[in-house]
Amino acid sequence: MRSSTTLMALLLLLLLVVVWPAAAADIQIPYRERSEEETRRVFVEWKAKVGRTYSSIGEEECHYATFKDNLRDIDKRNVGRIHSDPLRRRLNNFSDLTHEEHRAVSCLTRSGRAKGSVDVDCIHAVWCLCFHYLFLFYTLAAPAIFGSSGRAVGGEYSSVFQRNPF
Repeated sequence: MRSSTTLMALLLLLLLVVVWPAAAADIQIPYRERSEEETRRVFVEWKAKVGRTYSSIGEEECHYATFKDNLRDIDKRNVGRIHSDPLRRRLNNFSDLTHEEHRAVSCLTRSGRAKGSVDVDCIHAVWCLCFHYLFLFYTLAAPAIFGSSGRAVGGEYSSVFQRNPF
């Protein structure tokens, strides 16, 4: 009788351990829209942090409307993410820029360049990115592929490389 009670308790505990996370996964955190005062406060704090100033109130209101839309998108995408999640979206220096302004400051369509001319800063950025990924490959992937001996590890042709034909 005692063993059947212990067995039932263990089964109940196992059921709770299995069902609880599945039930918790179905719970969705609702999106909460920020109030106008809260959005305005976040905008003022962001301007102070980034050091952004505007030449007129009309320009500031235009950028505030864009900032508000971007903040709403960030909040919607971050629903359910923990604060330390690396995929969590955050405000940055470009949070008040419209798409046209963002394209104007990016290296691909910088205004002031002649059409068809090459931007040296953009080429430098692309080369830096290529070397960064090459460095990551040689530090992370290459040891797993080639091992410490410099030969390919495993695979169909590994024995061919290890044999001495002479």
